[in-house]
Amino acid sequence: MRKSLFLLLPLVVTNAHAVYVDVRHEYLDDSKANYDRAYISHRFANGVGFAIEAISKSGGDDTNKAFNDLEHRATNIR
Repeated sequence: MRKSLFLLLPLVVTNAHAVYVDVRHEYLDDSKANYDRAYISHRFANGVGFAIEAISKSGGDDTNKAFNDLEHRATNIR
């Protein structure tokens, strides 16, 4: 019952919210490596906001394959 109510909560909320989501995938031909970046940010009506960014790359023996043995590169919180 509580789970059902929790899933219906977004339908009840009447305020409008804007969230910026940016997901990128990059393949570098010279190093044969795959890089991924996910960036999510939100700014409230009073001007205060937050953002988080995560960067990873394919690692292991075969960096040529996308999402292979992902290595954590960086996390930025603003």
